[in-house]
Amino acid sequence: MISKNFFKLLDKIAQERDLDKDQVIDAFAKGLISGCKKNHKVKSCKIELKEDKSEIILYKQFLVADEATMSTINLKESTPITLEEAQQIKPHAKIGQVIDIKVDPKDFNLYAVKELKNQFKEELTKKKRESIYNFFKQQEGKLISAKIISENDKFYNLELEKEITTLLPKKEIASNNEMQVGERIQVFLSEVRKTTKWPKIFVSCNHVGLVVKVLEENIPEIQEGIVKIAGVARISGERTKIGLLSCDAQVDAIGSCIGERSNRIKNVIKILKDEKVDLFVWSDDPQELIANALKPASCLQVVIKDDINKYALAIVPDDQFSLAIGKLGKNVKLAVEVTKWNIDIKTLDQAQKEGLI
Repeated sequence: MISKNFFKLLDKIAQERDLDKDQVIDAFAKGLISGCKKNHKVKSCKIELKEDKSEIILYKQFLVADEATMSTINLKESTPITLEEAQQIKPHAKIGQVIDIKVDPKDFNLYAVKELKNQFKEELTKKKRESIYNFFKQQEGKLISAKIISENDKFYNLELEKEITTLLPKKEIASNNEMQVGERIQVFLSEVRKTTKWPKIFVSCNHVGLVVKVLEENIPEIQEGIVKIAGVARISGERTKIGLLSCDAQVDAIGSCIGERSNRIKNVIKILKDEKVDLFVWSDDPQELIANALKPASCLQVVIKDDINKYALAIVPDDQFSLAIGKLGKNVKLAVEVTKWNIDIKTLDQAQKEGLI
């Protein structure tokens, strides 16, 4: 029997390991069962925990059997006892019944005590791993805080909450983002994966989700669902296109994100290390959508060439062609990615000469 005073020690262990008391009690109970099996050479034991969690009672278990039923017993799961032996303990015992015999852990031999301790430690580690996994899994797809504690040629070593560390590959950082050891940064938690040991936590500064979360945290209308982010495309460290949709006719989606004196968008750009941000109004009309996505270039006309395969022709003024394409084709590349349309761009002169309009 484990008394109330011992539970104070379990409380202390729970605090030290940042676990719930119930998790520690469960881990200790499994350690007791393992020690009991070792000490009493039985295959089955059970724990009885009082409702107020002030006492744990341990039992070793035997299965009452005779010659006829002995061959049917799974000796890996049950320890047989004869009816005569069982009735000395419980006078009304019957064949096939499980007999519970109370055990005092204080009587464990050294081997059983060692087994109890080892199993308890193993279970605590399992509980801690599960707790860490659940904690970070709930933050998957969100921004989390991290401290850079070291670096090498390929990685930054980050310290997260719960004293957990992970690696941030330098390829997951934009070229315009200079980081220093000791600096505290915001990273996007892209995935938490279970392993046979500690959970593997994947973080990034390049992920398009980082931009989404930065907007959500800095634009109240997006937080409240008044303005929705309908589409995002990103070339990390250089440029991002964001399609916005207002759910309230009285609210200007673009204006909400820019803010008074451009304060909101300036703050977003600052967090993104001066990455250029293009905001445009989302539309269910593909022609309007494509024209908006090509901004800051002006579009004279959008011709839908193939609605099934999503192929469109955008016609722009001659002096807007370079702007529509963008440096190294990045403006049109982002427009294609965010709209999910294949976009060919022609000047008005080209379109007329080729008989496209």
